[in-house]
Amino acid sequence: PATQNIFFDTLPFQLKAIKGIPKEFVFDKTIIGIKIRNKSLTQLSFNNNILQVESTTAGRTGLEITTSDNLKYYVGLRIDNADGSVPKLPDYVAVGSVSEDIDDDVNFYKNGIDNVNDLKNNRMDVRYTYVNGGPLIGWNTWQPDRVLKFARNSVQLGLTPYFIFYNIPDGGESYTTNKEHIQSADYMNAYFVNLNLFIDQAKEILGDEYFGIILEPDFLGYNQQNNEPTTMTTAVSETTVADGAGTLLTLVNRINKTINDRRVQDGLNLEFGWQLNLWAKPNVAGIRGIIRETDTGIFQTKLTAIEQTANDILQYGMNVGIMSNSADFVSIDKYGLDALGYSNASDPADPSSY
Repeated sequence: PATQNIFFDTLPFQLKAIKGIPKEFVFDKTIIGIKIRNKSLTQLSFNNNILQVESTTAGRTGLEITTSDNLKYYVGLRIDNADGSVPKLPDYVAVGSVSEDIDDDVNFYKNGIDNVNDLKNNRMDVRYTYVNGGPLIGWNTWQPDRVLKFARNSVQLGLTPYFIFYNIPDGGESYTTNKEHIQSADYMNAYFVNLNLFIDQAKEILGDEYFGIILEPDFLGYNQQNNEPTTMTTAVSETTVADGAGTLLTLVNRINKTINDRRVQDGLNLEFGWQLNLWAKPNVAGIRGIIRETDTGIFQTKLTAIEQTANDILQYGMNVGIMSNSADFVSIDKYGLDALGYSNASDPADPSSY
């Protein structure tokens, strides 16, 4: 098997092997215990100071290694594809959770690996956070290492990092605030500087590791609610940023182009897409949201209305350019109405909030 020497004092964030090729990691301390978040990924064995990894599946997971001096170490494990390429999301539906880098959030993953009872094991695939607050008073001012720390911890925990880039609004967010910002050349110039800073920091930690970017929740939803056309005036054209220079379409295209150009130029292993909202189309649903419209009335009629609403929301996004410049996916946000828009009764049998 392939062999790699590892020193705990300089433990990398991630160990790497290749699908179908056994690999031995030779440590400088005796190993007395191993836990793995995703047991289905690989076969692990250890003897004295040697950890052997053999996998027929590509993917990533997190390890907890206990040494003979009773110290615990946490490190990611990535199994690359047989051709050496880096795996992306798994071939099943990936599950993820929002997370900060405070001790409680990080320790949830570190302390929650249970290889005895799978029902207690906190196995997940994706960890996501918001990169938010706007380019002038946002994340890079109150937590300048936010992206660096999140990327580092995600890799170390064996989780795929996804970043919600949410900077068209700043300290507050609304249709009016967003409109003011996208029509301001000063704000949008700062926005693109901020977007590139974010990508620079992700690249610094992640290298060839796969990561995702979800763009600007609520922004397009507000515009669709207010029937804004693709020709809505913005400060961003395809090539310049100046007051009145562009439209909503050229703004979305320019953001996509900026990310895709960085992906190509820097060889980044990323995927990106815009977030749409199920509440975006106006005047089609009550306070429980469009998905709950089948609770009353004629089922098939309401189901047809749901399908049409979904098509209309997607079509609006397509019209404003969300899939331009090789964008990879569309994200859907449903939680706003479900979590905040309706107060559930105390009776657990009441299904009104789910």
